[in-house]
Amino acid sequence: MILGVRRLIAAAPALLAFAGCGSSTPAPRVVRVSPARAWLGLDYNSRPGVGGLADFVDHGIVFDRDGNIQPPAGALAAPGSKLGRGLQTSIGADMVPDIEVDPPADPPLCGAGRGCLPTGQRAVTAYVSGFVATAQSVLRAFPSKRLLFEPIDEPWNLGSPGARPGYRAAALYAAVLAQLLPAITKARNPTIPLDDVYVPATGRLEDSTSWVADLYEAEPCLRTGAATCGPIQGWSVHAYGLPGSRGAGIESVPGLRSGMASGADNIVISEVGFCAADVGDGDGCDQNTPDVVGTAEQTAAWLTQTLREALPMRRAGWLKALLVWARSSGGWSMQLPGGGLTPQGRALESFGDGYAGTS
Repeated sequence: MILGVRRLIAAAPALLAFAGCGSSTPAPRVVRVSPARAWLGLDYNSRPGVGGLADFVDHGIVFDRDGNIQPPAGALAAPGSKLGRGLQTSIGADMVPDIEVDPPADPPLCGAGRGCLPTGQRAVTAYVSGFVATAQSVLRAFPSKRLLFEPIDEPWNLGSPGARPGYRAAALYAAVLAQLLPAITKARNPTIPLDDVYVPATGRLEDSTSWVADLYEAEPCLRTGAATCGPIQGWSVHAYGLPGSRGAGIESVPGLRSGMASGADNIVISEVGFCAADVGDGDGCDQNTPDVVGTAEQTAAWLTQTLREALPMRRAGWLKALLVWARSSGGWSMQLPGGGLTPQGRALESFGDGYAGTS
């Protein structure tokens, strides 16, 4: 989420009530999309307690991220484990999981539950070996399914105790990638497809340069693709901002793409969205930049325009998926407790009905 905001996921214990026999309520349109052609999704798509699992899947919105499929490095997808259960729920509902593998949480050091960037050889090695173990366990458990992996969510927003004063997060994260990518390449039984690993590409600006450029500066082999280090073959983007804004939002993605030395034809927008101040008490809206906050109807219009602007990127072949933030998250919500859709949720489903399988 933008600016490292603590995510506010609204409690939603009630299930969606379906109309009984004889109801005049029209049946929802069902869009059948094969996983190979799917490109739309929702963060927390498989989150329990808010409607039914098929509510968005039936409109071709199938990608899933966060919640019970957001493990710390080293967690295994064993039967009965949190990760195993989460993936079984997601995949069993015909979703495509985007699995975000984070450092182990260490609240006493980090001040939050998301963990810190690994600093120093011991911590980096532990994260790298943990990522590989987690990814391989997922691939063993679900060998025929489409699976995506992200190494650390929003690394630019994580602290790092023990780092030198004035440290730059990009340099620390680049050091992780310099060991992680070769370890992924060498992994066997099973192999981990490097083009299914999506490196965070957005970042907070540092020293007036972009996050991608900072990664390359810190570890030049990430740019050159030297055998000891790379190359990066996929990128994950958080594209927050109003549509029509120069240098922000969905329109920033082609410019960001132009700075990628590799992986530019394999991009996932894993978070994009808007916050309605009159939905869910506007939770989360006051902690983000004001240009993504509006009324429920305004945010629905912005989301529709954003999706329309993403469509040519999808048709060009390099945008592999786009996930909206989020199924249930205060003012950002697509769906409310009890299963009702917000204006943004209705806009997303309507777009999905027409373009869910566009290739």
